[in-house]
Amino acid sequence: MGQIEIHKQVEINRSADEVWKILSDGFTNVGSWASAVEVSRPNPNAGVAIAGAPAAGRVCSAPGFGDINERITAHDSSARTLTYEATASKIPGFVKDLRNRWTVKSTGEGRSVATSVLTANATGVMGALMAPMMTRKFAGTIETTVQDLKTYAETGSPSASKTRAMAKAG
Repeated sequence: MGQIEIHKQVEINRSADEVWKILSDGFTNVGSWASAVEVSRPNPNAGVAIAGAPAAGRVCSAPGFGDINERITAHDSSARTLTYEATASKIPGFVKDLRNRWTVKSTGEGRSVATSVLTANATGVMGALMAPMMTRKFAGTIETTVQDLKTYAETGSPSASKTRAMAKAG
């Protein structure tokens, strides 16, 4: 079995509260700023939202992954942490327990650091063989996403990468 764990962080010239609003309050709107997501919407099948969470979950349409069903599993506004689990028909069956955790910390007035930690288990022989490739694919997606977040938080507009992705999608 191969463990996949990716840590990415980005310094943002916006307050932790402003960045937290994008990630938490705007959870279902990730498609408006993240290059990896064509479109996102609330997931009516995600169940009941946990206390304090903005929604129970979301569905993201993502090239290469298809529709991704995400369900919030932990949410703490005072600590500015949000964790969700994800499943998708185009993610190989050997990838299990896919989760992402966002944390936003203040680093001074008008500045913050956002951290994304993606974890998954790559099971079986195929998982052991493919874990390095899946790690690279997920790492690239997460790196682009944290950079997209930085741009969106600092400018209020999608990144050049997201703008190109929107033009390509039509």
